[in-house]
Amino acid sequence: MFIPQTSLDLSCTDYTCFKVILDARRRSAAIKAGRSMPKASKGNYHMVLKGNPGTGKTTVARLIAKMLHAAGVLKTDKVIEVHRSSLVGEYVGQTGPKTRAKIDQARDGVLFIDEAYRLSQPTKSGQHDYGLEAIEELQQAMDEENPPLMIFAGYPDAMEGFVMSNPGLFRRISYPHIVFPNHSIENLATILSMEVIKQGFEMDLDQQDIVRVLRLNTSTEQMASLNGSIGEKVFQHAKHSLNSRICESDMDPSVTLIREDIEQGCKALPRPVTKQSANQPPAHTQSQYLAKNVPQYNADNLFSQPQPC
Repeated sequence: MFIPQTSLDLSCTDYTCFKVILDARRRSAAIKAGRSMPKASKGNYHMVLKGNPGTGKTTVARLIAKMLHAAGVLKTDKVIEVHRSSLVGEYVGQTGPKTRAKIDQARDGVLFIDEAYRLSQPTKSGQHDYGLEAIEELQQAMDEENPPLMIFAGYPDAMEGFVMSNPGLFRRISYPHIVFPNHSIENLATILSMEVIKQGFEMDLDQQDIVRVLRLNTSTEQMASLNGSIGEKVFQHAKHSLNSRICESDMDPSVTLIREDIEQGCKALPRPVTKQSANQPPAHTQSQYLAKNVPQYNADNLFSQPQPC
């Protein structure tokens, strides 16, 4: 999914906000008709974001916070981002208070748990540690009167396994899962262009030239593993290539990257590990079950406008 910062907007036609507006309209209509309908709580919007690194999950979580704040569901648009180490303690009795502190910090906003599946993964010795205690604390908070909106994020297969292996979470997360596909090569080219501009540089290549360079000098595996971070990495390596051509006495060094620089930037990208590693979580057998039983949205369509009546 590609969401350039300049295109982010809080219009109520964005899907998540539109859903909130619909809930509010239904409740308003029910009250006018003399029917009762409870006000939607933050608990209705706890959600799971599934996608590889660099596909935009954190960016979208921040945008969702802004939209739900604008819609009146959240009192603030703050997003508290945590990982396993932010929640889990090393010794008995540390995890509960540590997790609770983050919950309290995120109250009235969003608690974004990145790589949430790591909370339920066993240790190298095969034993589960205090991660399960953190999950229990999160579940308890979800049942409280004023919990933060919780967004759990991570690799697609790992997140499916995470939710399925924790029935309490499965029951509490009713919002359809949002799936983030890998970036297309055209989007990656745009991300690279934006990174170059952001850094105050320029390229003597047009969009199609950048696409060709990426296609010829990067592998499908590299693009899939790096996704949005490819822009920053290619730029940094390309800048090194440009610097190597500049004389030490040059007081007005060039900021124009040529095709050769971008090619060198691509060639310097790390090669992904071909076999399963500890950092890449294994697929889970629950994938087919979730695909059939849990509604899922493709993030590419998340911010598209609803069809006119």
